[in-house]
Amino acid sequence: MAPSSLKVFEQLVVGALQCNCYLVGDPATRQAIVIDPGDEADDILAAADRHGLTLVAAVATHAHFDHILAADAIRRATGIPFYLHAEDIATLARARVTSSRTVRSWVAKPLTVSTRFGIRSARRW
Repeated sequence: MAPSSLKVFEQLVVGALQCNCYLVGDPATRQAIVIDPGDEADDILAAADRHGLTLVAAVATHAHFDHILAADAIRRATGIPFYLHAEDIATLARARVTSSRTVRSWVAKPLTVSTRFGIRSARRW
């Protein structure tokens, strides 16, 4: 098997709960995704800039609030889609209610979850 061309990789520890967030990019295309944008959107965007990368998507491994706090800010700043497994949509709704009571930086508006790539049962928030 040929080695992966995804060689730009940075782990960022973000937010009050110290969530691991990952920036994974292709050095040839200069495109990247951000995985688990837990908080500190400005730091995540600065890391992409530092590597000369253009973000093309944000992906959450699951919908706990500490993995998605910066998703909306990044989406608004870049126009990229936010992806989440369809079975986590209900968790996202609960996370929004829970975190709005406990976390200062939670977004006031619901996140938009992209339905691209045929994600089963995904709904927009």
